[in-house]
Amino acid sequence: MGSELLSSIVNGSGVALLVSGQSLSKPLSLFIMAIKILSHEVINQIAAGEVIERPAHLIKELVENSLDAKASQIIIEVSQGGREILIHDNGIGIDGKDIELSLERHSTSKINQADDLWNLESYGFRGEALASIAAVSHLTISSRTESMELGVCLKTEFGKVISRSEVGLPKGTQIKVSHLFGNLPARLKFLKSDSAEIGQIRQVIRAMALVNSQVEWRFLVESRLDLYFPIEDEPTRCSQVLDLEACYQGYSQLGSYQAHIFMADPHETVKSNKSIWIFVQGRWVQDRALSAAVMEGFRNILMHHEYPQIYVKLWGDPSSIDVNIHPTKSQVKFEKPSDAFRVIVHAIREGLEKRDWLTKESSLIKNDTLFKQENNLEYKTFSQESHSSGLLKESQSLHGSETNKKYLTQVTQSQFEEPSFLRTQFKQ
Repeated sequence: MGSELLSSIVNGSGVALLVSGQSLSKPLSLFIMAIKILSHEVINQIAAGEVIERPAHLIKELVENSLDAKASQIIIEVSQGGREILIHDNGIGIDGKDIELSLERHSTSKINQADDLWNLESYGFRGEALASIAAVSHLTISSRTESMELGVCLKTEFGKVISRSEVGLPKGTQIKVSHLFGNLPARLKFLKSDSAEIGQIRQVIRAMALVNSQVEWRFLVESRLDLYFPIEDEPTRCSQVLDLEACYQGYSQLGSYQAHIFMADPHETVKSNKSIWIFVQGRWVQDRALSAAVMEGFRNILMHHEYPQIYVKLWGDPSSIDVNIHPTKSQVKFEKPSDAFRVIVHAIREGLEKRDWLTKESSLIKNDTLFKQENNLEYKTFSQESHSSGLLKESQSLHGSETNKKYLTQVTQSQFEEPSFLRTQFKQ
């Protein structure tokens, strides 16, 4: 407030404010806020703000429900930039007696007790998604199980049930969302353009299709087919989703962690990290440390500002990975983060070592002895002396002396079958 004087004098009847020489009096009761329980409407809108930030997050939640229902076919249709959504699946469906309960907060079939949080075998477990979506949209959910002759259709408007009826439909669940954020005009203002929102939805579907190759996926925008991924084996699905001619694999295990990677040829680089896809326990995550592990695996292979096209699957003992630390479950926490880091690096190096772009005799990454010590990830190479004498010696890092750089240039020029992606790295 600059040089303005602000002081408060509390007496028995109220608070007197002296601001710039002017006295204002208000009853003390006006400055005391009573604690109260929020209404269900407000609670659900707060939850929706955490879970359903934009249409792509909504679709991710609904698709994860379809996958938990063992669906082998999922169809997503959107219009108006994702504000109108229709999702069909052929999963096990929802029993008629449970369909209203599915829209209550913290209602779920995925877990029963606290210990189940450390042994999750499903995407969902909080029971918040459908309630949050219903609170900010017009939602129609129709479902039929194998044992039901007719399906059940439940319609809601901003969290209030409007009607329930029986309908004929195949086994599975169909969810229609319209008027998204219709009761939250402020949230609508923060949505981006239709094309930008569709782009985010497309990324979510590609991610979910990448890690679920046993499912057929169709994505339609304004009734036009935008993406289609038939059921395939995992390498083929990887090539489809990442648009690669070939997909190369690597695998490593360290302690309780296992990493399986699928990657493009190192020649096929991109200019951003958007083609680094990381999944932990089958969940698509955004994790800087794991992204750094990917880049560490390609160290001295890629140029500055070059990024690989790679799909990383990391698995571990459920009790050592906490997936319940973020509202959208896009982040995880590891009991042993250094092991998670190293196992990814090892898997990438294993994949690079055995591929046909390097000859067996001249690979820069022969086994673990060449790129790590026992307890860290310091990279090693051969000195000229040890190369000429046939003895393996510890030398400086690949980022080290000029002698190493010159030697590596000679190695890449004389011994590698396809040295272009390495030769530039050490060019004097």
